Amino acid sequence: MSFSKISAPKAFVFDVFGTVVNWRQSLALSLEAAASSAIGEQQVSDNESVLIERVKNMTHTDWEWFASEWYSRYINFAHSAQPGVTDFLLQEEVHRRTLKLMISKYKFEGLWNAQQREDLVFLWHKLEAWPDSASAIARLAKHGPVITLSDGSVQLLHSLNDTNSLGFSEIWGSDTWAAYKPDPAVYEGAVAKLNLQPHEVALVAAHLGDLWAAKKCGLKAFYVERPFEERYSPDEIEKAKLGGWVDMWVPYGNGGLHGVADRLE
Repeated sequence: MSFSKISAPKAFVFDVFGTVVNWRQSLALSLEAAASSAIGEQQVSDNESVLIERVKNMTHTDWEWFASEWYSRYINFAHSAQPGVTDFLLQEEVHRRTLKLMISKYKFEGLWNAQQREDLVFLWHKLEAWPDSASAIARLAKHGPVITLSDGSVQLLHSLNDTNSLGFSEIWGSDTWAAYKPDPAVYEGAVAKLNLQPHEVALVAAHLGDLWAAKKCGLKAFYVERPFEERYSPDEIEKAKLGGWVDMWVPYGNGGLHGVADRLE
């Protein structure tokens, strides 16, 4: 779990949001630009000057908070979803529904028209990768298949793969399984599709909860710290370290995904 070399798995499956792409920064910048554009194009009427002024006074940090809450609403949905019990929704539809709630909460009615709101949903298809992602994935691909294992839709993940030239050999998303992580169906389904034993497959992720769920299904767990990504408390993080939740731990500042490649024999 430290800096020692370990044997490479036969295949890698990757969490994407936060692990491979910097969703928070990308989304905040795009939301900020979309709000400025809406105001600049006079999509907001003059009699809504209070809304205009409030939006103009929002800082980049404010938009990061907006992006983070929007993301959290999708995470909450994913964790509450139960295959065969709750209706399966593509990530785009989850974002579409939760954006409506966000607009109501922030009192943004009138800021964006219907088409612009739909464009906001598809900002998730345009997120930028962390600088190390594409080159590190290419290094890991020398050991075996490199595949997305994300709650994003297959269409969304294809967009991210193509836009950022990430080089994934296959794209598996929530609609591949009609299930969201951390449901065991996702991890077990990945192993079955690869026709490998669970211990021959490693999940690479920046979230301990995702990795622990994979570990319980027999997969290897490679943890890559990314800024502001871990949702666990310091006490829970320490518990994970002591409890052997992961097989590799790459601290922040140790190369990101390159830190994974560096430690494989």
